[in-house]
Amino acid sequence: MNNAAIANKLFYPGDALAHPHKPVEILAFSVAWPWPKLWETSEYAKEIRPDMCFPVHERILKSPGSVHKIPPSILEPLDIAFKVLECGTKTQF
Repeated sequence: MNNAAIANKLFYPGDALAHPHKPVEILAFSVAWPWPKLWETSEYAKEIRPDMCFPVHERILKSPGSVHKIPPSILEPLDIAFKVLECGTKTQF
């Protein structure tokens, strides 16, 4: 299993839907994988219940912005923020 918790703040599950079994503040949220579907990773994020998440693995898509529209409608009603990070810019959490 390839996953990591960074500074007890960020959880990056890698290519797995591993549960960290502790509170997660920020989740690296996979929006495009070869195997799970977006609804499966959305259910995973709902189970983990981070304060916020950001998309990863979307660069394999021709139009990554299209998958950025779905997670907010699923996660934000649960008070899970969804933030798209732009390449080459700094973001403070």
